[in-house]
Amino acid sequence: MILKIAGGVLIVICGSLCGIYFSGATAKKAEFISQYISFLNHTEAMICFACADIYRILSEQSGLPLMNRMLGEIKTELESGHDFTSSWSSAVHNAYERKEFEKEDLPLLLSFAEGFGELGPDEESGRLRLLCRSAQERLSEIEKELSGRKKLYRTLGVFFGILAAVIII
Repeated sequence: MILKIAGGVLIVICGSLCGIYFSGATAKKAEFISQYISFLNHTEAMICFACADIYRILSEQSGLPLMNRMLGEIKTELESGHDFTSSWSSAVHNAYERKEFEKEDLPLLLSFAEGFGELGPDEESGRLRLLCRSAQERLSEIEKELSGRKKLYRTLGVFFGILAAVIII
C-alpha cells in the first residue's frame, strides 16, 4: 500500500514537473524577443556613435545567449560572401524552426534586414527605434499570454499527474 501511495505521489510530481517545463519553454520565447530589443538598442547605438558596419555590430553583441546562435550563423554566411539580407532571413528561419520564437514574431524579426544599410545614420536610427517600439508592443502581448499559459501548463501537469496516479492505483 505504501508503495502505491509513493508511486502515485511520484506520478503527480512528474506531471507537475512537465507542466513547469512547458511553462518555462513558453517564457523562453518572451526572453528571445526581449533580447531582440536589446540587440536593436545596441545596433542603434553602434550606428549612431561608432558608425559601425554590420559585421562589427554582430561581433560586438554580448549578453544575448538566446540570439548568439542566430548571430553566429549570420556572421558565418557573411564571411562566406552572402549578402546581409539573405543571411539574416536564413538565420531567422533557422531560429524559428528551432522554436526559439513564435510564428507571429517572424515578420517582426525579418523586418530588421529589409533595407538595412540603405539609409543614413539618422534615418536608420529612427527605423531601429520604430522596430524597437514594435518589438516592445509584441513583448507586452507575449507577457500577457505567458501568465495565462504558465498557469494553464502547471494546472494541466498537476491534473494529468493526479489522473494518471488514480488510474494506475
